[in-house]
Amino acid sequence: MSNVIGWLGIDIVFKGFVIAHIALIVVRARDFLRYVGVLLLFWSVIWFLSL
Repeated sequence: MSNVIGWLGIDIVFKGFVIAHIALIVVRARDFLRYVGVLLLFWSVIWFLSL
């Protein structure tokens, strides 16, 4: 019985670990996309001004 509880604990920890990583990746991706968007906006303004 304790073996089953041990495996359940590992399963819950593993799933929590995976969910935490996915959440971290999503947050990082959102920050990265915002950064890329600002950079693209900045470059398009420079390009527009240099026409």
